[in-house]
Amino acid sequence: MSTATPTHSAIVRAVTRYETAALRYDELMRRPAADLTQSECDAITLARDVMAQSFGILAQAGRVDLTAPLKSAASYLYAAHHCQRLAACHDYDGCVDAQDEMAMHRSRLAEAGRLDLIEAV
Repeated sequence: MSTATPTHSAIVRAVTRYETAALRYDELMRRPAADLTQSECDAITLARDVMAQSFGILAQAGRVDLTAPLKSAASYLYAAHHCQRLAACHDYDGCVDAQDEMAMHRSRLAEAGRLDLIEAV
């Protein structure tokens, strides 16, 4: 990797690649391992490699802060999934806690202008 500071377009590309790979990684990791095909297992490895490479570019540019919205989106999606499981078990107090967490992460994403990361949920 070059020691020169990455350009603005390289940073934008790194964030986009990181987000895309992380979302695919999370999607595949939520599934039982026994249900994954070989190409999906390969996709997990590729996603991890893309995330590592992109994170390296962002670290070199001193902009790892740009991954924060994605981390909030992942936490939001996890809380939403957890809330669904709790509701299925009639644990409504647990649902309230999960919904509070979802609201916090939604607020962070709205502040960052990145509700697009969770709008499909």
